[in-house]
Amino acid sequence: MTDLPPPGPDCAGCAARDAEIAELRERVARRERLLSRNSENSSLPPSSDDLPGRGLPRKQRRAAGRAARKRGEQPGAPGAAMSWAVPDEVIDHHPAGACGCGADLAWAEDLGVARSCQQVDIPERAARRIQHDLHKARCGCGREHIAARPPGCRTRR
Repeated sequence: MTDLPPPGPDCAGCAARDAEIAELRERVARRERLLSRNSENSSLPPSSDDLPGRGLPRKQRRAAGRAARKRGEQPGAPGAAMSWAVPDEVIDHHPAGACGCGADLAWAEDLGVARSCQQVDIPERAARRIQHDLHKARCGCGREHIAARPPGCRTRR
């Protein structure tokens, strides 16, 4: 558009052409400004960033060059779950109190370990693993009871 001949001193056609070119340049600049808006440089929501004709925000443009990874734990990442291991100490817990029939559970029949839970105590120097065996007992009336789990201890069925 710079190859246009200079306007004549009193040429109405040249003046109209120049006015039209100026208007077209202004329209193009306005459209480019509107299309370049995204959630980072305007009040548009992030969901509008991927609309056709919209430029990606700076953060997304930088991230687009990197290897795309899915959200959450990545394959091959080390696990952080507490493992079930051989305990350093085993403490038996038996049901306590009274049955619904009124009989004392101290005299109930021991049916063995119903559940186990492990707790890791970390003293100043070394960790100790303690296994709490929660016993099940049957009252004389036939009801079965399981000892209460100590606080801070997970169960394993």
